[in-house]
Amino acid sequence: MNQPVAAGDAFPAGAQLEVAFTYSGPTVFIEYLVDIARAARARGLRPVLVSCGFMSEAPLAEMIEVLDGIKIDLKGLSPEFYRKVTGAELAPVLRSIRQAARAGRHPQIVNPVVPTLNDAPAMLREVVRWVAGEVGPDVPLFLDGGVRRGSDVVRAVALGAKAVLIGRPTLYACLLYTSPSPRDRTRSRMPSSA
Repeated sequence: MNQPVAAGDAFPAGAQLEVAFTYSGPTVFIEYLVDIARAARARGLRPVLVSCGFMSEAPLAEMIEVLDGIKIDLKGLSPEFYRKVTGAELAPVLRSIRQAARAGRHPQIVNPVVPTLNDAPAMLREVVRWVAGEVGPDVPLFLDGGVRRGSDVVRAVALGAKAVLIGRPTLYACLLYTSPSPRDRTRSRMPSSA
């Protein structure tokens, strides 16, 4: 029978590993997040949050105390767009981004670009300017998605993005075709547990 492993016990000492609390609404299990993040830190792991940013100030403040990094999605700057596309309000997301940036917990902003919904150059430029003006030019802004050709990458960087995420399918294809043999291409790249 497998024995449970405490956070960090399965990894070599000094490994630079993270424990990520992600999309399933980390704010609904904040007590667990805080406890697990503290235990992870005690074992040398770095707890990070991946969030839509739609949360109240007090819970975010509590989480910030135990986190090393925070990534928040910013889908645009139009309250109507937010309401229509996400069913959420924009103001709490902007407040969360400002709060995370003030705390200095390595905030990162990701703008998930959805072709035809929020990929107009004016919309992207507005996001880039808001991030630079409100939370500072040193806070990374990543444009994620909507990349269909090389010129999309150039455009995003010209607008001020620190990086452009090309997407998992492209990344997987690059990994797949860098292997010298067809047999290696179908084998998992994950280390075996044996």
